[in-house]
Amino acid sequence: MVSLIRNSAKILGVIRYPCMTLKAKILNEKSSQIVIFVEIDATKIEIKKAVEAIFGMKVEKVNTIVSKGKNKLSARRYAYKEKDLKKAVIFFKDKELAKKMTQEENDNV
Repeated sequence: MVSLIRNSAKILGVIRYPCMTLKAKILNEKSSQIVIFVEIDATKIEIKKAVEAIFGMKVEKVNTIVSKGKNKLSARRYAYKEKDLKKAVIFFKDKELAKKMTQEENDNV
C-alpha cells in the first residue's frame, strides 16, 4: 500500500508546469498537442502515465526536448549556469476530444 502511494506521488510529481508560448499555442490549436515542462530525470513512460492520470485521456506518443542551461555572468562578475529544462510534447489519440478539452480550458481563463 505504501509503495502504491509513493508510485502515484512520483507519477504526479513528474509534471512541473505548462509551456505558454506562441508555438505551443499553435500546436495546441492545429493538431491538439500540449507542451509541458517536466522534471529533468522523467522518462517518456512516466510522463505518459502522469498525463493520462491527470487529464483522463489516452496518450498516443510523447516527444521530449532537453534545453541546456546557459552560462551567465552577474553584475559582480560572478559566473553561474542556469538550470537545464525538459519539455514534453504530448500527442493524444482522440484529436477531437483533445481540441474540445483545450478550448474549454481557454474559455474558462
